[in-house]
Amino acid sequence: MIELPLFLKLRSTLSVALIFVIFSGSAQCPDSFVFFSQAALNEFALNYPNCTAANIVVLKHPNTGWSIFDTDIEDLSPLSNIQSFQSIIINGNPLLTNLEGLNGLTMQGIGQIRIENNTNLEDISALGNIIGQVGLLHIENNQSLMSLTGLHNVISTTNEVTIRKNPGLASLQV
Repeated sequence: MIELPLFLKLRSTLSVALIFVIFSGSAQCPDSFVFFSQAALNEFALNYPNCTAANIVVLKHPNTGWSIFDTDIEDLSPLSNIQSFQSIIINGNPLLTNLEGLNGLTMQGIGQIRIENNTNLEDISALGNIIGQVGLLHIENNQSLMSLTGLHNVISTTNEVTIRKNPGLASLQV
């Protein structure tokens, strides 16, 4: 058996310890997560019950953050522990009718809210606790959306506001 020098033994032990710290430190919330199904979303809630802050990104093409796009997701309640986020993009979820489960969200930093191409989304009132300024507000092509109630505490944007192609909206009143 070959005996390693002490500095190599220490280096090896420190590497293992560092890896453990990194993984145990990130157990609260993953840096990025891709949800492709309701089952995956439900599993997230079981695996990360203490996750309260995240960069929730629900989008078409995965990037850093969390992703939900074109899925069988119809219930966001597994995300009910999340309280703060940087951006949220909800795009192309045909079974989603409301955003219940996101009721506890508040804005952390300046980010964006994008809600687009959700055929059956009727109600976004669960976003009512988001307070203050956002970077971008984009609501487009949600055929069943009836009201903008839920955006009443968004005070201003630093970039742009786009609200278009939502035939169910009778007014822009929040």
